[in-house]
Amino acid sequence: MTERAQRLRDAIQAVMDEIDLSEGYHVTQFVIAMGLERMRGDGTIEATCWYWAPPEQPDWQNYGLLEAAIEIRSGAEESDD
Repeated sequence: MTERAQRLRDAIQAVMDEIDLSEGYHVTQFVIAMGLERMRGDGTIEATCWYWAPPEQPDWQNYGLLEAAIEIRSGAEESDD
């Protein structure tokens, strides 16, 4: 694992441990997906989607993780709270 990937894995694990989400699990594979915005020189906002995965992680794992996230999100119960 590259140094950057290891730092990100460690940061994700630390947050999961801190908020007690890990329940004994350890981060092995991961994909980071984000929405990014920046101000342009003319005062408008430019937005884009971005994702990153460790370079040595196979594409089939990346796609599987992203598909699983969509399935989990689609299956989640929505609340008005």
